[in-house]
Amino acid sequence: MWRLTDYPVERIEADIVVTGLYTKKEMDESSLYLAKRMGSFALGWLQAGRLEIGEGLLMTTPHGWRTPWILWLGLGDSSSFSLETLSVVLGKCSEILEGLKVEMPCFTLLGEGSAYDDVAKLANEIVAKIPYKSGELFHHRREVLYRLFARLPGRFYYRLWSEEGRKRA
Repeated sequence: MWRLTDYPVERIEADIVVTGLYTKKEMDESSLYLAKRMGSFALGWLQAGRLEIGEGLLMTTPHGWRTPWILWLGLGDSSSFSLETLSVVLGKCSEILEGLKVEMPCFTLLGEGSAYDDVAKLANEIVAKIPYKSGELFHHRREVLYRLFARLPGRFYYRLWSEEGRKRA
């Protein structure tokens, strides 16, 4: 079963974190959050770079992260992004993950600034197209994850950093 998480990205225990990048150097809030956490070098390169639809850029994570790799995938122009585009990208992503022998992936969920705003449909597409029985879906805002879980409670479970802090207090 897939888990929803808002854990700080550097604490996520996965083989790889997969996220998207639009052609015109636009990022949704999840990708921008991830790039900022990686540091100024990654953010600068990603804002200057360009990935075509389905093209991947594999980067090592900064020292101290539990996940060793981040895979940036080209999503095309934000103005024409759709579930069909995502399906093509996820097909190419599956090939890359298979080649890397990934066992536990983590995918970021598109958030504000995304060209597509139905997170539940996006999450369903990821889970349906990626040939893994389990993995993680990440978003840094728990409200997005709560809405997703409320729409699809039998499909996911969650482990939230924001709730762990409340338990300890």
